[in-house]
Amino acid sequence: MNIKKDYFLGGGLLLLFALLTWSVVMQVAWVGELDRSVQGIIKYDTQMDTRIFEVVALLGSPPVVISLTAAICGYLWVKGRRSDSIWIGACQLLGSGLLLLIKLLVQRPRPIHQLVADTGFSFPSGHVMCSMVLMLSLLMMLPKIKEQENQFVAILLSMIWIGMVATSRIYLRDHFASDILGSLLLANGLWFVMLPEARYIDALIVKQAAQRSAFRPQREDK
Repeated sequence: MNIKKDYFLGGGLLLLFALLTWSVVMQVAWVGELDRSVQGIIKYDTQMDTRIFEVVALLGSPPVVISLTAAICGYLWVKGRRSDSIWIGACQLLGSGLLLLIKLLVQRPRPIHQLVADTGFSFPSGHVMCSMVLMLSLLMMLPKIKEQENQFVAILLSMIWIGMVATSRIYLRDHFASDILGSLLLANGLWFVMLPEARYIDALIVKQAAQRSAFRPQREDK
């Protein structure tokens, strides 16, 4: 996908997010209908399900995901993949900061009767946002996996995990369905808008490495 298509797709997703945000703020009827419909489908079943979703929510929480992102960035940096390290870290930090700002501006209260109490504002979901950015960043490196079967497995596992994190937030009544939708739109939009920057960072690092190599003094043969 070329740069123009990346910007076009990312911009379109961010526009949809902006429209959804406006609908949430203005309490448009379809948002409430969506939230009630999805909540009616994903509702309390058994205590075992609740425990499972509690674990999923913990593993998908922003502190855990951001810590995992930092560890991955450190690993990539040590392995010499500095452009990937910088880009993944920048996406996660920028996304987290933007999400916090939007939460403070919208100030949407969380659903009532939470199964697991959570604090802060509801729109959009930090769990889904951070997890989605991390999964997309990792999937960006799939071309480096030669076997197509392994690529398919990685994509499938990523989709399943995001689905579980999203479901856990609704099941535990910590978020509305529209919060989840907003996070998915924001994460994907931000990722595609920033994707061309990954190529720029990679080219910049390669250029700097070439310059250092050119000015490195040659050892004289004895």
